[in-house]
Amino acid sequence: MKVFLLLCLFCGLYGAFGKVSAGIQSKKKFSVPLLNVTSHELILEANQTLQLNCRGRWELSWAFPASLNTSQVEVNESRCGRTRQHYCSSLRVSHIQAHHTGSYHCRYKPWTRKQRSIYVYVTDSQQPFVEDSGLSPDVLYMKVKEPLLIPCRVTDPKITATLVKLYTQVLTPDQESIMWDSKLGFTIKAPLIKSTGLFQCRTIIDGVAYDSRAYYVHRPVNDITSVYLNTSESMQTLKGEQL
Repeated sequence: MKVFLLLCLFCGLYGAFGKVSAGIQSKKKFSVPLLNVTSHELILEANQTLQLNCRGRWELSWAFPASLNTSQVEVNESRCGRTRQHYCSSLRVSHIQAHHTGSYHCRYKPWTRKQRSIYVYVTDSQQPFVEDSGLSPDVLYMKVKEPLLIPCRVTDPKITATLVKLYTQVLTPDQESIMWDSKLGFTIKAPLIKSTGLFQCRTIIDGVAYDSRAYYVHRPVNDITSVYLNTSESMQTLKGEQL
């Protein structure tokens, strides 16, 4: 009888420990939401359908490139899991286009920093750059002792580009002073005065040259240390008159 009671007590403790352990594992597993895609990037062709599924312990929300209107995105939410203790959400974009290339995030509504992300390339042989060359020039502000980013992202990770300072020179990335990243564009590590002006990125596909949107790099000057009058002669004026 004692042996039977001890066995029952042991089984009860084991079951309780198993539930606690499973609960801890579930909390660790869903510390951030889970996507149905395990890779960090996804490559689609233009006009295909993007379908992402997400699951987590709390209510979910999505963040996606600003070029994608909310009217183009279909989101479905539900409770899921064996006891419906989890939250599930799916994002669907039909006829996705090259300019929708970018990062897609599934995040917890109460804690938006807890998120899972995937970068989606939407390839289009006629549009290698995410931002079309027909757009008006974008103004970038160069800061002293800070890297300068020329954000000419591309729609295919295999595309490489060159940085062109219009009317002067072509800058080739050396991955040291000038770095290329298909998800970011060009980064000039230590920009100088000559890094100001009008820039474009350029790539060649099947013998055809394509240019990105133009970027005007401006260096604001905030520190004026001295002021002088550019005349060597003495001057005088009456009170109230302009000098």
